[in-house]
Amino acid sequence: MKTDFFKEVHKLGHDDEWRYHLLIRGLRKIQEEKQNQGFFKRLERRLVRKYKKIEISAWK
Repeated sequence: MKTDFFKEVHKLGHDDEWRYHLLIRGLRKIQEEKQNQGFFKRLERRLVRKYKKIEISAWK
């Protein structure tokens, strides 16, 4: 849904009023999906973000 949504928004021009309606509608849908996730999925998302390992690679 997310990639299709953003493709549709990119097709519309900056002056088009529907672009902003689509953006708001899409952001609300993403927010609802996050709220409907279970407790463990939200907890996992927080822990992954917090303890994500940063790997340092050598310069080439």
